[in-house]
Amino acid sequence: MKRLLFFINPNAGHAEIRGTLMEVLEIFSAGGYEVTVHMTTGPRDLTRQIAARGAQYDLIVCTGGDGTLNEAVSGLMALPYEKRPKLGYIPGGTVNDVASTLGLSRDPVTAAEEIISGHEFAIDIGSFGDDRWFAYVAAFGLFTDVSYETPQEDKRALGRLAYLLAGA
Repeated sequence: MKRLLFFINPNAGHAEIRGTLMEVLEIFSAGGYEVTVHMTTGPRDLTRQIAARGAQYDLIVCTGGDGTLNEAVSGLMALPYEKRPKLGYIPGGTVNDVASTLGLSRDPVTAAEEIISGHEFAIDIGSFGDDRWFAYVAAFGLFTDVSYETPQEDKRALGRLAYLLAGA
């Protein structure tokens, strides 16, 4: 049986995954995977977990926002190339810029089905130094920390506008 490591960021976005979690897990199981679930516990936890045990799995899936995806990418890039499992992403953030750009479904059930039956595609990865990777956008200067410093409640209530207000 294939092994899947599923990361859930409980603080991301509106947490749409909560209402569909059992259905998502059933889709993964029906796809032939033995699923291990890990709730992230804070910043960089996802990166550390993937770097430490990701090579033991055939597929890693994460659900959360763009930051969650970036943490997963950083963890994968810490593994030797030949030991990196594939990565699936279920958008669950407030804005989900990466999902919009890549045309990924924001519905957790549809996204899970697409991970199991969909096609693979490569995306570009960039880096800052040896351990900070990004899959979509890199920033520096005044707005670097805006997405992290914007309160989650504001992001939920205002969406993208919250980032602009926090940056101003």
